[in-house]
Amino acid sequence: MSSHPQLVKLKISADRFMRILRQLNVEYVMIGGIPSGFYGEPRFTQDLDFAVDPDVLARMFIEFLQEIERENFLLASNRPTIEELKKVTSLRLIDLKNRVMIDLVLRPRGFKLDADVLSRRRVLKLLPGRGKIWCVSPEDLIIMKIANGEPQDLKDIEKIVSRRFKEIDWNYLRKRANKFNLTEEIDEIHDRFKSH
Repeated sequence: MSSHPQLVKLKISADRFMRILRQLNVEYVMIGGIPSGFYGEPRFTQDLDFAVDPDVLARMFIEFLQEIERENFLLASNRPTIEELKKVTSLRLIDLKNRVMIDLVLRPRGFKLDADVLSRRRVLKLLPGRGKIWCVSPEDLIIMKIANGEPQDLKDIEKIVSRRFKEIDWNYLRKRANKFNLTEEIDEIHDRFKSH
């Protein structure tokens, strides 16, 4: 990815937001357009997407809100109660310093932030010479994108699988697919790309 001004802004906001998560000992993975572009084909994205364990966030939600305020992030929606947080799928934040949107995704389809996901996440560099970000593995990203099923998700899957077919851990991918009843879809993708 080139050092496009928007990418620099995303990186600065990501660094500041990850510092809050580290301070609160909240494990995370970056999901969405940036890892999709890294594993597949770079594409323009204007926001950042992070997944966290919703139960962990709920336990320290008050501290989280205090920290984001202190660091000039604004919760873009109404502040949910702890009870409402149990049903919320994501929280949208705005970095008031850079005008960057951050989606904190609590319940993405086809995804659960568990020991497998954490052990397989990868450290990626968003920009040369800058800090590193924990990103979701390509396998977990593929499962999430199949479950989500939007046109952009399907394009991302095509790019990731065509570029990284031999690197993908298909056994792990099938195991995760089974967990979310997506085995048939994974088998179809594997069969379609194995001869490329």
